[in-house]
Amino acid sequence: MGYTLALVLCDHLDRFDTTDDLAQIREIEKATGFEYNGKPVRTGHEIGHLTRWLQTSGQVLINIAARRKTLRSGVRMLDHMDETMNTEESRHPDTDIQARRAESSRRLMEAVPPMRCRIQTYNEYMDYMAVRVERLSSVLITLLTHKDAKISIELAHASQDLAEAAKRDSSAIKTIAVMTMAFLPATFFCSSFRSPVIGRHRAPE
Repeated sequence: MGYTLALVLCDHLDRFDTTDDLAQIREIEKATGFEYNGKPVRTGHEIGHLTRWLQTSGQVLINIAARRKTLRSGVRMLDHMDETMNTEESRHPDTDIQARRAESSRRLMEAVPPMRCRIQTYNEYMDYMAVRVERLSSVLITLLTHKDAKISIELAHASQDLAEAAKRDSSAIKTIAVMTMAFLPATFFCSSFRSPVIGRHRAPE
């Protein structure tokens, strides 16, 4: 029973990796250019894409950890089978049923080592995938940091432009104020000469 469960488990995990996590990682690697025999992509990436890819990489690492835990459970099942089979093998079968049971146990014992080998191979593949995803995550973090720094530089330049525009506006306001102060006395002087002139045109009483 333990061998059957472990075999079904490994087959399921193999197919799941090929169709889901591995496909997502390959898509990210292709988009960024950091794949086997790939060429670095010269164009920049949107910050939203980088964030989503980084989240996907983190989720794949979580899935890998969960599968490793499941495989450890499979190894414990095989260990239990070894102990049980060895105990039964030491007993001499007294009946025909016991003899058939001993023969079945012997055949299962022959199948356990290949099963252990497959689990070990899969664990090594999980190690490879973990390193691969961790390196990809580092690349994504670097790209995200570069993108964030670029945006900060652009904001700094925009702030500098606004400061210069504000300085120009301030100079213009000062010029207007100076001109206003210069013309106000002249206006008052002119108005003082104009008042009697208006009075001369009044009709005699």
